[in-house]
Amino acid sequence: LDEAGKRQMRASLARTFNAPFSDQLRQRPTQINALAACTPGQLCGANTADLADSAGNPGLRPEQSLGINISIEQQWGRDSRVRVELFSRSIKDVFITETRLQPVPWASVPRYVSRPENRGHAEVRGLGVESSLRLTELDAAFPNFMLRTGLNWARSWLSEVPGPDNRFAGQNPWSAKLGLDYAPAGAKWDLSFNASASPSGWVRNASKQRYFESRRSEFSAESSWAQSKDLKWRLALRNLVPRDRTRIDEFERPAQFTQRSVVKRSASSIALTAELKM
Repeated sequence: LDEAGKRQMRASLARTFNAPFSDQLRQRPTQINALAACTPGQLCGANTADLADSAGNPGLRPEQSLGINISIEQQWGRDSRVRVELFSRSIKDVFITETRLQPVPWASVPRYVSRPENRGHAEVRGLGVESSLRLTELDAAFPNFMLRTGLNWARSWLSEVPGPDNRFAGQNPWSAKLGLDYAPAGAKWDLSFNASASPSGWVRNASKQRYFESRRSEFSAESSWAQSKDLKWRLALRNLVPRDRTRIDEFERPAQFTQRSVVKRSASSIALTAELKM
């Protein structure tokens, strides 16, 4: 958009097909729930919706989507820039996993089984803003810090799933990230910090079930030191502020309501690696 090429606009149009995995097409059970296990050599008994088996669907069709992306980027200096992106996706034959009580050949009574189905279409709309700023490009007297930021908003909905919270699985309403890099002039080492966050919330992923996931946040740090031109050491500290993650699944059935809660423990980790050029 300018002679120097520091202001650019990009647009893309993509038609994509998401084929099912082999397990999603398999009629036989891919998993018998371990908490409603079967007796060896005998047919299974009854289970409940929260302890459903998993199986595929031989009639599952590929998802088809049409996506549009438009972005504008402005650059300052060599490393500093800001980018704004708008995106839209329309998806047909969306994969939705439904849990139903049905007769199955591996049980003497009907069992709850979760199978993927093609159900209607989904719409996804979003806006993303990313920026990077090297302080020395503002003033040479500043230390050599690189500040990186990112913020994304998105909205989605499924046509065949009742609201509220009938959004596309894995599509957060917003997410944010922040990074800081420091590389002293002439030094053989550098340091970086990274933080990210996304909100908690409910997702209705089928007509009679929904799930809740707690807020996610992570903070990590990394440093590298070039001992020589052929050997570099890298120290990484991940998940410095550990938070347990909670997921709650709710299953609605006639005259029955089931809720399952799972808490995943989180821990920090440290890794030291050596990168050697041969």
